[in-house]
Amino acid sequence: MDEEDKAGYILSQNLSKRGYSIEYFDNGEKAKNKLKSSIYDILITGLKGKKYSGLKLLKYIREKNLNTDVIIYTAYGDVESYIKASRLGAIEYINKPVTADFFESLIKKLSGTEHLHQITRIETSDRRRHNRYPIKAPAHIIKREKEKIKKIEATIQNISLSGVLLSACYEFSENQEIELNLMLSGMSIYAESIIRRIIQIENNNEEMKRRYAGLEFKKIPEKDYHNFKKYLESI
Repeated sequence: MDEEDKAGYILSQNLSKRGYSIEYFDNGEKAKNKLKSSIYDILITGLKGKKYSGLKLLKYIREKNLNTDVIIYTAYGDVESYIKASRLGAIEYINKPVTADFFESLIKKLSGTEHLHQITRIETSDRRRHNRYPIKAPAHIIKREKEKIKKIEATIQNISLSGVLLSACYEFSENQEIELNLMLSGMSIYAESIIRRIIQIENNNEEMKRRYAGLEFKKIPEKDYHNFKKYLESI
């Protein structure tokens, strides 16, 4: 579903030339009506749209439990919409402009035809099968400095079996590997993870910057994994 700048139309044409089966809609209402009768693997949508916004479209897909991955592709990105989209289950939030090469790589990743990294327990392609749950719970980022271990406080914003959205006053960097302790209903779940996306929010204190980071789990110990899975099933 396109925004006013027609970037979505141009992207659809470029992906079609690369052999992908694409349907283009210039507004969200048309896209919603088509979703009632057709099945799509991936939906790429802007935030702003005529008659029906991208977030409303995303909410509709989740309410109907449609097996469609949603990518937000927008020229109007901000912190509030990023958090809303993430909580509604958008798998990517991308600010314009990016190239068709970038999207082709992303589509291959989501379809499982390309693995960006090998992980012990949870594959990248598993993300599409895991529900995300909006929760507020504490967590700790474990930072190892020589023989010392430092724990940095963080807050879970949403979580799934394959990843978590955190906020913390911490200098994240993309593709950085992070150790976590997730505090869930009295349980401490250890997870090795990797940062996939960062968004920054400045506090009143200029020396501290709170950031939101989307992390993908790489490895969870067997016992913790089973407890974590039971916790998610109970939500």
